[in-house]
Amino acid sequence: MAFLDLFKPKWKHSTPEVRRKAIKKITNQTILIEIAKNDEDSNIREEAIQKITNKDVLEDIANDNEYYEVRKIAYEKLDKKESQEALADKVKNDESEYAREAAIEKINDQTILIEIAKNDESDYVRRTAIGKITDQTILIEIAKNDQDEVVRGKATSKLTDQNILMDIAKNDQDRGVRLDATSKLTDQNILIDIAKNDQDKGVRREAISKLTDQKILNHIVKNDESEYLREAAIEKITNKDVLEDIAKNNEYYEVRKIAYEKLDKKESQEALADIVKNEREITVREAAIAKITDLKILAVFKKITETKKCLNCGETIYNVKDFISECEKQGIIINHNTLEITLRTGGLVIVEGLQNWFNREAEKRNKEQMAIEIQNKAGMHCTVCNKVYCLECVSNYGKINGNERSCLSCGGRMNHVL
Repeated sequence: MAFLDLFKPKWKHSTPEVRRKAIKKITNQTILIEIAKNDEDSNIREEAIQKITNKDVLEDIANDNEYYEVRKIAYEKLDKKESQEALADKVKNDESEYAREAAIEKINDQTILIEIAKNDESDYVRRTAIGKITDQTILIEIAKNDQDEVVRGKATSKLTDQNILMDIAKNDQDRGVRLDATSKLTDQNILIDIAKNDQDKGVRREAISKLTDQKILNHIVKNDESEYLREAAIEKITNKDVLEDIAKNNEYYEVRKIAYEKLDKKESQEALADIVKNEREITVREAAIAKITDLKILAVFKKITETKKCLNCGETIYNVKDFISECEKQGIIINHNTLEITLRTGGLVIVEGLQNWFNREAEKRNKEQMAIEIQNKAGMHCTVCNKVYCLECVSNYGKINGNERSCLSCGGRMNHVL
């Protein structure tokens, strides 16, 4: 206890616990007000305000006291904890971000919401406030200037001005904000420009999904380098003649497949033949060829299947059936659907490339070499010109097409001979 405490009232004592006990006996509103406003201990300030009954004093504390917890109690005693002022105070000062966001949901005053949306330190809180703002001028300002891309995106998603949206869609540095802007655009010319030129595929796909011009969509289907975008474009094509042309002539199998589906022709002889030529999964191809009845189509596949020599090196090749049989004969385990190989060593299955757990490296190396030799003899046919080569020749001499080696003759896509 300090010496000067002997000459002070207990509510001014230097020891908080002494002051706290003193408050319990105080009824003088003036003293309670002074404690509520000035005591350095927050708990003591809160205890003091709990005993204040003067409404004007409580209003003054709620409006001007420097301590949020004190103001909060004043609002509660005034039965104003749900008032717009009290809610704004909570948004600005409550430690809980969840409580701050919950308070915003109850605020309707646009002035308060705008102040929060423009100046609150929390991205999440600003975003929540934006969700309730209706002033387009304010939303434009935030959409263009907020430092946080998610906040800009939230504001952008509420804009209606097509010129402003075009500016954001073309110029914002963040792909998410451009995506939000693009999703709100309706001008076909602007959407065409974005579909062709944005650097991000997701933004371009969003623009494509809003296009209606069948010629532009067809151009994308035929010429865009991205399969992702070609497929998005064909989903928007409704012109039957265009779809028929795509199904017959487009160079990309996945695109043709969608065209057949949209034409309700996925079980047609042409579509089934396309599946047999181009689908990767063996079981799907086998199921498709079983449905083909067109003798001309069957004759083409029969000729491919019966080819036994590589057109380039003249070595014997395996069709899928022979390939699987040869692998299993040598103890090499193969997935019948994907043709992926694993190795069997001493009764154990060892995935190709993993260490030999029981020090049988010699046997493993022999198996690996044998697997490579068998794989190299796997027959591969061109899905365009139907020429047949062994996998080794395709790997060594095939033309480069993206990430794959393709037909030595025409550069077409290669697939396993059934």
